[in-house]
Amino acid sequence: MVVVAAGNHAANVDKHRPLWPAALPRVVAVGATNCAGDVPDWSPGSAQWPWLDVLATGDKVISTFPEGRVRMPEEEQEYNGYALWSGTSFAAGKVSGAIAAKTVPGRIDAATAFRALIERSEKRHDLPWIR
Repeated sequence: MVVVAAGNHAANVDKHRPLWPAALPRVVAVGATNCAGDVPDWSPGSAQWPWLDVLATGDKVISTFPEGRVRMPEEEQEYNGYALWSGTSFAAGKVSGAIAAKTVPGRIDAATAFRALIERSEKRHDLPWIR
């Protein structure tokens, strides 16, 4: 099973134009939501993007970052080992982690684990989000 980020440029792309590798038929394409479940402008949303499979939280995620001062084009900032990030890659990591947590070698493969996560989401009426 291959889980991929759907991309962070939804506001600038025709929703019917496939984005690769997310639009490949045998991958799980993941878009992002914020913590309220809303799709940010930069992420593809499931109703608009026919090749998108699921959405997961990917907006304003705290993750690791080197400690120290970092100079960027517009500013310089001090980091303490963490930073606030947004992107479908963070949402894809959450989905792949959820799949891995439900996988049991020799008993439950990744595809079966993914289907179980989707079925649970459908029963809870929160499809397509995996939280």
